Amino acid sequence: MGGLLRAPEPAGSWEWFFDTGKVEAGFADSLSMLAVVAGVLRRHGLLTVDAVEICWEHPRGRRRPRDWRIVPVCGAVDSSECAESLLATRPESDPAYAEMLLLQAHGSGTWIDAQGGAHTESDLLLVETMPLDEKVAVDVSVYHDIWAPHAFNGAPHPELHAANAPRLAVALKEIESTLQTPINPGEVTYFGAVEGYGIVEPEPDDLDDGWDIDRTDRIVSG
Repeated sequence: MGGLLRAPEPAGSWEWFFDTGKVEAGFADSLSMLAVVAGVLRRHGLLTVDAVEICWEHPRGRRRPRDWRIVPVCGAVDSSECAESLLATRPESDPAYAEMLLLQAHGSGTWIDAQGGAHTESDLLLVETMPLDEKVAVDVSVYHDIWAPHAFNGAPHPELHAANAPRLAVALKEIESTLQTPINPGEVTYFGAVEGYGIVEPEPDDLDDGWDIDRTDRIVSG
């Protein structure tokens, strides 16, 4: 698996803020949302989850780094077995105060090359959920250039873009419809910005003979 150039920060991301109807959302709500969104992406061949990562933080002014733990997933993301395994990773040194910050789904997805060939890539998409008061924040992010009109080195690749970007757009629209919650653009990074259900195309005046700027200076290979 692998082969695509991967940026150190998202080339595009999308957010939803799902209202749980509760006074305060928590772990169960976040895991449920992770399962729902992962299910949509799986139907479109973009993500098959094989592990869930949980981040624990230490509030009350405790100057401790956040703890990240990863749990393999063999069945449903929101199964009782998966939930119990994730909760069992609570740091033993701070069980009374460690709180879950977020959940992140990891797995593989399928991308299509310019000739129509299918390839499998680890973490083709990342899905993250986080409780925020009565809501659950959901984030879907991409780190590869196949979703954009230009490669990270600036070269136009219309065939690659046409083979992959529409698949992502359809999946994002289905997530929006499933959650019945408006989609929001994620943060702009050096590697891209989003508008609607896709990555923004550069303005014609910003191109040099059809090429965008080379962004590979901030990508460390290997």
